[in-house]
Amino acid sequence: MKSKLLAILASTLLLSQLTILPLQAASASTSNTNVIEGKLANGRILVPLRAFSEHLGAEVKWDNSEKMAFITLDDKEISIRLNGTEVGIDGIIVGLTLDAPMTMVDNITYLPFSFIGSVVGAELTWDNKIKQATVVYKNQTVLINGKVDSNIKLPTRPTQHRLDELYNKVKVAANITNYAQKRQQLTGYFTNELIDKVIKNEGLTVYDKRYADIFEAPTFYYANESIYYSNYNQLAFVNDSYYSGQILRNIIFKFENGKWLVDDVITHEIELRP
Repeated sequence: MKSKLLAILASTLLLSQLTILPLQAASASTSNTNVIEGKLANGRILVPLRAFSEHLGAEVKWDNSEKMAFITLDDKEISIRLNGTEVGIDGIIVGLTLDAPMTMVDNITYLPFSFIGSVVGAELTWDNKIKQATVVYKNQTVLINGKVDSNIKLPTRPTQHRLDELYNKVKVAANITNYAQKRQQLTGYFTNELIDKVIKNEGLTVYDKRYADIFEAPTFYYANESIYYSNYNQLAFVNDSYYSGQILRNIIFKFENGKWLVDDVITHEIELRP
């Protein structure tokens, strides 16, 4: 059963686009129809996890310590972490990634509509005129009303312009003592926690201050656990009277309140030259 499930998932869960079927594909013989309220954000349909799953006969459990949801349907258990995009099947991360993260709005957890529909093998339809999705699974039909919610800010890849802005502010933070209005310099570019840390420490590390202009061009990548985070990695090779060796700088970006901010800057020695 598991091998069959994984084969289905591999072919259907690319999740870049929702499969649109003719509206007639929803079987008229289904005996139970339920209507739930979903949300539209960033062009994606989000459905309330518990209400949607339980209407299909699934059991939903929430692990508050791990911030994970576990959905048991038939003979499989699906798991996903809050703000995460990686999918687990029966306790194994199977290499599937959502096109939108599991997110919480007003204490209700939402998942992308296409994910749940594809995993359970249901038929999916979308009526763009009335903004309503239909899921048919066994003898259950779930209608999902899609209402635009402008308050939901799902992360998208940061633009190069925004990355350049944030990177320039890292250089400012490295030598923050040169600026009179320190907090104003970083507000809107750094998280509040990092601003407090920078002001308390009067800047970043001594390496950032001394070698800000010799770090190699940064390499961008997303964190594995959540698309709410991304990173810049940089190396610097130093050989002077202060230090001789290799330095690694990791700039961590966080998507918060609808925009990308610098969440931390970690700079440290990784290799001493002989």
